[in-house]
Amino acid sequence: MVRAGLNYHFGAPEPGPHSASTLPLKAPPVSSASSIFQNWQFETGARLWLSNGQEQEGPLFNAPPLTLASRLVYSGLEGVSGETFFRADHDSGLFIKANLGAGGLSNGLLNDEDFPAAFVYSNTRSNASGHLAYATIDVGYDVFNAPGARLGAFVGYNRYKQGINTHGCAQLAGDAVCSPTIPTNLMGITEYDHFDSMRIGLVSQLMLSDRLRLTAEAAYLPAVNYKGLDNHLWRQLLGPDASSMGNGMMLEAMLDYYVTPNWTVGVGGRYWAWNMDMGTAGFDSLTLPPTPSDVEPSRYSAERYGVFVQTAYHWGEANASRPAGMPTKAPALLAAGPVNWTGFYIGGHLGGGVSNTGWSDPFDSTVDPFGNINVAGFGNKIRAPGALGGGQIGINWQTGRWVLGGEVAASLADLRGENTCFSGLGGLNCQHVVNSLGSVTGRVGYTFDRSLAYVKAGGAWIDTSHNLFGNTFGVTLGNGSTRDTTWGWTAGVGLEYALTNRWTTFAEYDHIGLPSRSVPFPTVAVVSDANISVRQTVDLFKMGVNYKFDFGPVTAIAVRD
Repeated sequence: MVRAGLNYHFGAPEPGPHSASTLPLKAPPVSSASSIFQNWQFETGARLWLSNGQEQEGPLFNAPPLTLASRLVYSGLEGVSGETFFRADHDSGLFIKANLGAGGLSNGLLNDEDFPAAFVYSNTRSNASGHLAYATIDVGYDVFNAPGARLGAFVGYNRYKQGINTHGCAQLAGDAVCSPTIPTNLMGITEYDHFDSMRIGLVSQLMLSDRLRLTAEAAYLPAVNYKGLDNHLWRQLLGPDASSMGNGMMLEAMLDYYVTPNWTVGVGGRYWAWNMDMGTAGFDSLTLPPTPSDVEPSRYSAERYGVFVQTAYHWGEANASRPAGMPTKAPALLAAGPVNWTGFYIGGHLGGGVSNTGWSDPFDSTVDPFGNINVAGFGNKIRAPGALGGGQIGINWQTGRWVLGGEVAASLADLRGENTCFSGLGGLNCQHVVNSLGSVTGRVGYTFDRSLAYVKAGGAWIDTSHNLFGNTFGVTLGNGSTRDTTWGWTAGVGLEYALTNRWTTFAEYDHIGLPSRSVPFPTVAVVSDANISVRQTVDLFKMGVNYKFDFGPVTAIAVRD
């Protein structure tokens, strides 16, 4: 029922024919001071992320005694995901940012290794596809907040999860498992995993011109918790996996173009990696009673990396008074115009990298007493991702727009990876860990506005531990470990931005190459006698800050166009 009517109020004074209305014709304006969005600026948008990645379950050991049993390696998992993101900045320097994404995985492979399976070393291959989802939220504070630039520190949380289904099975080595080949219309294994990570990091936003903005972010994951569940359908076996000790890193960089003062489009890239310490793998057979060996030790790791395109909209109370949504207030040390880069500097950095090693394999295929063959040539390549952090000290001399200099840098690192090696012997587990690294380089740079684009090259050293585990159900060769520090060469590129006349921030990529060298394992006689050599390269991304000490008064150097 809907009703409309008219009432008369008795006892109220009658208004005269020319009296003003007792009620306003328009609602009074709402005071801006009551807005909960006062002094906030916002950015929200969408991304399309094209990625690739891998996950490794294992090595899985049986214990006691500790014996190498198996490994699952999911690789080439191509991802296409949609993502929304959000950032809110307060004039006080406080900021909140988050993202939420999901998508599909396709064209991947599963290599399932056993040491041995039925008779000898086994390596089967299956097709893999599935889905992924992720979410991140960070809270931080801008330590530097200047016209066209800001640098902040943050803490946060990330959850990454993926589900993988495998189909078919083909034997690549010499065992009887999956021989003959099982067709790809039959599902073999389903895998569901998630990583929960604490994040600590740095993020910078730099206006390179009136329309180009560079954003760089490096996050260290000091605490990671992993849980997974794999279902071996053909064996009716459930495998709950867990590890509560691990770390990792998340790196990201993007370049945005302001189409209008409020609308941007951009392109970027990111790299995520997780490395878990020893955890557990369960074996819940649906057809057999439980036994003490239903829980065994195992390690886990995962990577995802790729490029994305994005678009975003910016708004907020202060947006009209600040170009491109960047802050308008500057620290007292800030000076307008070009920067004098001449002087000594010292600083710190945070980042991550990937170390790749190739191990020589002199061992041919071997035949067991029953005629089964351990096929040689599998593995022998190790990919070791992880985080790093350290410091640098250097000197610059500016002439015109050119800057010449030198730098010494050193980092503590935890780049870890492992893989099968020497499959001709039945398959062993080889691991390498980068403990620290450093470089001595020269730099040549070119300045524009408050930015310095540079290239660098020189010598580099890496401290690496190499570990060999040689006890399987097929062979008992023993365990060995060796550690070396090797010098090589390095080259890199970077961009540095002057937040003030003293403080700068930078983002940098470096490649390190080491010569092939012999890696001895004296406690593993068969391997030691073969004189194993290792060739190693490392790719790094670093983000950091520097503080500059001038030779003289702080004055801008005149430049000639």
